Amino acid sequence: MNRTTQRIIALVAIAAVAGVGIGVGVWYVTLPSSTTNPYTYPGLDSKPSLSRTIKIGVLDDMAQTGIFSYAGATLSAAEINAGGGVTIDGNTYYVGLVKEDTREASYDNDKAIAAAEKMKTYNPHAILGGFRSETFEIYITRIMDADIPFMITGSATTDFCQDWLGNPATRDFYKWLFRCMPLNSQHLGEHLSYLLKEEIIDAIGDHQGSHADNVWIVYEDLIWTADIKDMVQETLNESYPNYFGYSGDTQPNITVQSIPRRTGPSAWTSTEFSSLWNNIKSDGAQLVVPIISDIFYGYDFSKPYNETKPDCLIAGINVAAQTFDHWSNTEGGCEYEITTHAIAYVNFTERSLDWFD
Repeated sequence: MNRTTQRIIALVAIAAVAGVGIGVGVWYVTLPSSTTNPYTYPGLDSKPSLSRTIKIGVLDDMAQTGIFSYAGATLSAAEINAGGGVTIDGNTYYVGLVKEDTREASYDNDKAIAAAEKMKTYNPHAILGGFRSETFEIYITRIMDADIPFMITGSATTDFCQDWLGNPATRDFYKWLFRCMPLNSQHLGEHLSYLLKEEIIDAIGDHQGSHADNVWIVYEDLIWTADIKDMVQETLNESYPNYFGYSGDTQPNITVQSIPRRTGPSAWTSTEFSSLWNNIKSDGAQLVVPIISDIFYGYDFSKPYNETKPDCLIAGINVAAQTFDHWSNTEGGCEYEITTHAIAYVNFTERSLDWFD
């Protein structure tokens, strides 16, 4: 095989079939120099040679959302491999997967960097993953230095694909950075603002017989939440004076509460969240908009809702609410909570596809 054939295999499509999904790209494939094979091959009974492997790495927090990135990659690879792989220039290639745990949900930058460096030793053709923006922006530089395409599946801030790639000063360095999920903070903010303005606010008014006049925004103080918080607040401000203002008020009645990151010195415990809900109840809020990604914070946020029983609705972004054990971990405190969720043509429940259709 000549060097050109060794270097370039065009248009390898990784189809998203479950989990967060995987995107489509053009990968530059270099034959490995190592004889060891750390890759697994879903859908195959035995390992093909590395020279016939499309090598995909999953670099993510494997204690939280990263397990779903890997599950989605596994299902996609299994479908491709079981279907006979990918034939290019008369040769058949199969998808191999390898993963490393970045521990980034806990902001462990050292472990994340070590995971990125370890991943590079596997010589993957492309990598997917990323969750905690504050840590991702540190270790992604190691991957970009190695010119390995990276498909973001978690870090939502616009700082990465939109700002870095939109800036001529940084565009070349980050040229191999892509996003397939989730929608970035700007789009999430637009969608949440639409949900609140066009659906939730009117529904509250219809239910109580008078317009909503008191709202709290509770957000985790992180990179990705700042844009969303600002957009939601702007949208709610625009609803005044028709909504969120008592008679005689000169400005919207909107309370904004930030929550410090969980691993920092000022991290909240369940006690602070209980106090939060007591304050919300005492203030007479009718709508609480969470913007929270930390799984444990998400549980602690929702649980007191059922204990304090305030006369208000939760509607926003709570990543913990996307997990199967949210109900049990909140002891039913999440009842009536409305949260955003990635939508796909997947039968999450027996009614999902009918509703989608």
